[in-house]
Amino acid sequence: MFVPCGESAPDLAGFTLLMPAVSVGNVGQLAMDLIISTLNMSKIGYFYTDCLVPMVGNNPYATTEGNSTELSINAEVYSLPSRKLVALQLRSIFIKYKSKPFCEKLLSWVKSSGCARVIVLSSSHSYQRNDLQLRRLECSGMVSAHCNLHLLDSSDSPASAS
Repeated sequence: MFVPCGESAPDLAGFTLLMPAVSVGNVGQLAMDLIISTLNMSKIGYFYTDCLVPMVGNNPYATTEGNSTELSINAEVYSLPSRKLVALQLRSIFIKYKSKPFCEKLLSWVKSSGCARVIVLSSSHSYQRNDLQLRRLECSGMVSAHCNLHLLDSSDSPASAS
């Protein structure tokens, strides 16, 4: 269930939800960190669930001494209204047998919030690539992520055309 930081839940109708899949090398989670920090997204709430291993840590996006004492938990929600982006950052793994209930709660929240799209960032082992993928020009994941972030931050990108 979504728990807002403020008095009421923000209007996310028509937003695109970005979220990581907990996968090989935590690439989805690292990409989310890159997106959240590069776009300077604001924390708007938390996704409260008993389906993830509990965790708490320091603010990963601290930029001043004042916000360096803020805490971070296992599932936080960030937003960039100017781009109609919302990001769910997952920092923990599922508790055994709890992935299905988590997906059900997440789907319920996505539907009730009115998000238009969901994009899941993930990774896989290189040996799982097929022949077509092997023939493509190899490119560093960081370069790809940088290019995609540049497009998101560009005023002529498809995301800003709407």
